[in-house]
Amino acid sequence: LKALSNWLVNDSPTKDYLNIYADVACTSILKILKSISETSKNNASVEELKLNSATRKDSKAWMLNRKTLRQYSADLTNRRVTLAVENVTKEGALENSAEGVVFLFVSFMIMFQNEGKLVDSLFRFSQSDAHVCLKSVLVKPLNYILDCAKEFLQQAHRNLGRNDLAAVFCLLPLSKYIHRSQDRFKEFMKFSEPVLQERFDTILKSVDSTCVDALEKFVDHVKNDQEKFIPSDCTVHQLTSNALIFLEQLMIESQALAVVLSSQQKESPTTVVPKLLARVLSALGLNLRNKAEFYTDSSLKAMFMLNNTSHILKTIRKVGVLRVVSEQNRDVEQYYNDQIALFKSQYMQSWVNLGAILTYFQQNHCLASPLLNQRLREKEREQIKSDFNRHFELITNDHRDIVVPDVNLASKLREDCQKIVLSKYRPFYEKYRQVNFTKNPDKYFKYTPESIANTIGNLFNATL
Repeated sequence: LKALSNWLVNDSPTKDYLNIYADVACTSILKILKSISETSKNNASVEELKLNSATRKDSKAWMLNRKTLRQYSADLTNRRVTLAVENVTKEGALENSAEGVVFLFVSFMIMFQNEGKLVDSLFRFSQSDAHVCLKSVLVKPLNYILDCAKEFLQQAHRNLGRNDLAAVFCLLPLSKYIHRSQDRFKEFMKFSEPVLQERFDTILKSVDSTCVDALEKFVDHVKNDQEKFIPSDCTVHQLTSNALIFLEQLMIESQALAVVLSSQQKESPTTVVPKLLARVLSALGLNLRNKAEFYTDSSLKAMFMLNNTSHILKTIRKVGVLRVVSEQNRDVEQYYNDQIALFKSQYMQSWVNLGAILTYFQQNHCLASPLLNQRLREKEREQIKSDFNRHFELITNDHRDIVVPDVNLASKLREDCQKIVLSKYRPFYEKYRQVNFTKNPDKYFKYTPESIANTIGNLFNATL
């Protein structure tokens, strides 16, 4: 092969062989790239077909799936499966398209690099002839890849137009790859026309700007979500779950995110990601406070905020968001701890009020000693029967369906409620239970300290 190439270079009267070789190499590379692209599209079609067949509207299966999606799962570990908001669901077709574009770039660079080595080792062209040859090899395949990238971006824009903001997770890896490979691309681009270089730069800018647009849409969605539904069990709201899942996914692509945001916002990569995460958390907190206003009971409102705030802090610690945000604001964790303490105190006020009923009774109807023959007035007996019993039953009935997904928080709440109530009820019970003021004491003392402890111990279950 080398001897043949030497003969062509040294003895051929024309340089037609150069154009022929470039055309054959270009056709071969283009054929391979198209095969890669078709394979990617076929895989995407299979995924889409599976999705469509599983959710066909005229099938019973679709009705079942739709009902499943509308369930409001109290088990946070299952929330990823039962997301109620469409804009955080990944679409396999778009993922395959993104992977396909990256694979096209990678494959092309490998093949073009090999062509350069082959041309150099076989033909030993002059620098100008080698440049002309490789330029002819490069133009059509690169234009084809840029066409595929443009088609992918159009698909991503359509998804974003449907508020499927998960498209950003397909854009970020592509942007990361292009930015990371820019030096290598510049080497290849020296064989291309300025118009091709300009087209490549336009694609890169479009990928970055589309990412930023999607992120801004997400912040706006979290801040201005108008869904008026609030969980009757005061559990973590679906918006909170969605936002935190979104942030968790962003953390996986945090390096790409920093590059994209800094290129668009002209800020340092070390500050843009913490600022974005802080904006999402701030928007989420504001929206949750607005949603909490739909509760008419102040204790349920406090429990809703307690559940959500506790879950936010626990999750951002786990996935690394807190660490990143704290790089710009060290008070973030303390802020959430203070909020948790505040909402817990507000919720516990209903139990404090219950204990206050007993304190008030004993202060106003104090017996010198619980003598067996001592009598209570009718008003006092009715207060024993109605005030505490009625309020205890009211609060336990109203709070019976409350769910606290955090097992440790639920345990601490039960412990604190028992402590508040029993510290007042136990001495009250032991004192007045001995007073012989009725033939039917169970009518007045419906609850023993043990039964009260058991009743409270059954509250705040993690699942319904």
